[in-house]
Amino acid sequence: MIAIASPQGGSLQAEWTLAGDRQAPILYLHGWGGSRRNWQPMAQALEDCGAGLALDWRGFGEARSQPAGQDYSLQATVADVVALLDQLALPPVRIVAHSWGCSIALLFAQAYPDRCDRLLLTASGLFTYSPIAFAIFQQISQLLVRSRSPLWQQIPGLDRLILSRFCHRPLDPATTRSFLADFLQADTEAAIGSLQDAVSANAIEQLGQAWRSIAVPTLLISGQFDQIAPVALAEQAATLSNRCRQVVIPQVGHLPMLEDPTTFAAIARPFLQAPRSSLP
Repeated sequence: MIAIASPQGGSLQAEWTLAGDRQAPILYLHGWGGSRRNWQPMAQALEDCGAGLALDWRGFGEARSQPAGQDYSLQATVADVVALLDQLALPPVRIVAHSWGCSIALLFAQAYPDRCDRLLLTASGLFTYSPIAFAIFQQISQLLVRSRSPLWQQIPGLDRLILSRFCHRPLDPATTRSFLADFLQADTEAAIGSLQDAVSANAIEQLGQAWRSIAVPTLLISGQFDQIAPVALAEQAATLSNRCRQVVIPQVGHLPMLEDPTTFAAIARPFLQAPRSSLP
């Protein structure tokens, strides 16, 4: 594990896959409430594309213990990516991101196109801000985060019930348990702060602009039955730039890289291996 000092205070954690060319790294960014474990199996499957560097954002995974009072906004987290590239002296990276991680990847690529070779975005889309709906979502999410308890892990079937909101296909028991554990162990301030900003009017406007101004080759992978980022929202995002192409994986939900890793890897590999000059 590598500790990366954050400009916001505290640190994030990063871990290389065991093999692959570190001169052409692939940066794996997990979504809200998750951890680098969400990407580790896929990073290993795609080692022939280059070495993978999977992150735990501040407040999540192995980086869940953080000093109080930090900024967990999308822009602050983009600054964490810059800090990581600077501290490890990395060349322009290929980014593979999921959900909330896609928002960070988009804003990073918009601000630093010379440091991002290409984007592979998973389970994302173009959202429209709705004050009432988003306020209700924030309140329910905060209540859920604050009510978490380690005892949840002892309730039979609760992990599968929670995951059913995210997955169309059931995951294996070990992955299901780790998914719930990541959510339960996430730092409360980080979980609430990052979510509040991600669904704010300002963030939605910034992300809309980022979708419209994509300056690097982008592949958007969607799950047919994604309830969090529906296919229709992904389609809207993909139409905003001729540099973005969308692919839908059938019979999966919000976690296509875990629900159907074989199909996901088959789609991702040609995009990640293609010469930059051959991409739009």
